[in-house]
Amino acid sequence: MFRAELEQMNLQYPDDEFNGMRAAFIEATDADEFSISSALNKKINFMIEMRERLLSGDITSLEQAELISNFVHGEIKRDDGKTLYIEHPRGMVASARDDIQAATRWLHDVIEESDKYSEPEYIHTPSYRVAWTMEDLEFVGQPARIVRRVGLMTRRDEPYLNYAMRMAREAYRPRTEDMDVLEDKQSDMGFNYPTASARKQKVYALVGSFFQAIIDQKISAQTQIEDFARQRGLFDPDIFQPKYYNRDAAMDMGLQP
Repeated sequence: MFRAELEQMNLQYPDDEFNGMRAAFIEATDADEFSISSALNKKINFMIEMRERLLSGDITSLEQAELISNFVHGEIKRDDGKTLYIEHPRGMVASARDDIQAATRWLHDVIEESDKYSEPEYIHTPSYRVAWTMEDLEFVGQPARIVRRVGLMTRRDEPYLNYAMRMAREAYRPRTEDMDVLEDKQSDMGFNYPTASARKQKVYALVGSFFQAIIDQKISAQTQIEDFARQRGLFDPDIFQPKYYNRDAAMDMGLQP
């Protein structure tokens, strides 16, 4: 069943690789195979539906982005346990200038959050999701530019300040049209700020200032965020700690063209 569904989507998972991933996941949890296959089939069927509806002209890329965001975030709640997570991207979309920015904002947390809720600890909860990837967004037909922008906004296995530096450098490479993705991230941080810890609020404030200086062309996107903080009198040892900043990785980043 798994392989047949995957072949419908033309995804390139060798049998042994996919079956190995599935077996390892089942072994790592106390979930039965039906729970996992049900969630996977639900995602696959949704993706096929989204692709067909977009190709047929039944929906636009923007409308599809909203549907995907609702599918992924669904009934998941924010850390306060009350507010639906979907209200976060919806609030960001309200101030979007165009469809490209709106679609990016709908989708900006789809990969990162679905990956979080694919962990074994969520398998028996309504929050459980099968993780989404950039390849999934490509499969359903989202334009390459939107997929790229979502990729820029997706945090990888990296401290937050290093993530901010990487995003700025990738967005401001020559001949890219995605420089305003920094504005999308500023909007994202603005919605997260009120419920963040005092230390995380400091991180958001520094990154927001860093991005604004780049947007205003006061500094280069190649600027080290630590240098920026020291030059502007914003350096705070409380946030330049390993949880938020890897200095060696940042220095290595500085050597890249």
